[in-house]
Amino acid sequence: MDLNDYKHELLAAIHLGQECSKEINNAYTAKMKAAYDKINKTDVSRLPKVGDRVYVRLPREKANKQYPKLCEPWGGSYRVIETSDNSALLANINENVDPIRVQHDMLIILPQGIDSAPLKTSTKRRATTDGDGDTSPLSMFYTCPGRNRSVDIGYHCDCSVGEMLFRDVVPEADETLGKLHFDNVYSLARLISIYECERSADRKRLTRDT
Repeated sequence: MDLNDYKHELLAAIHLGQECSKEINNAYTAKMKAAYDKINKTDVSRLPKVGDRVYVRLPREKANKQYPKLCEPWGGSYRVIETSDNSALLANINENVDPIRVQHDMLIILPQGIDSAPLKTSTKRRATTDGDGDTSPLSMFYTCPGRNRSVDIGYHCDCSVGEMLFRDVVPEADETLGKLHFDNVYSLARLISIYECERSADRKRLTRDT
């Protein structure tokens, strides 16, 4: 056999093997997905739709009780006002509270024969709010409560940062910058930047004020 013919035949056989294995793999994947969806009841036609009444499963309801087997782990009822691929936005039917978003596997649809009477539970699902996520004690925007919130928290914070001045960090700073307080790492970094970039005291004062 010619060498070129052998190379073409070998490449064709490799390509055919790849196509066959890909076809078998796709068929096996589809079969496994169908079996998983059947076991876990993820049929799209059975998911809550907009307008449906649902109960929300509360796993902590049983964990907080002395006799968990006698506890009802469902709360509600709620009205579905929006759905996505994996969750639903719910509005409480009996209370005027913010809507909550819950994943589909935590919901059960109420049949038509069941009314919308509220289920009394000690566990509540609350709407989550998006915080800045950067106010922890180790973050650059954290403010010491000893200076600004000592009255609100009911005691005086002994943190030494609360009364520190810029000259405590940079002893060679001039009198103008040295007397300035800083609340967090970001404020300190800003003062250091001004100190390093500006050599004139008047310009430093103007930059700091603006």
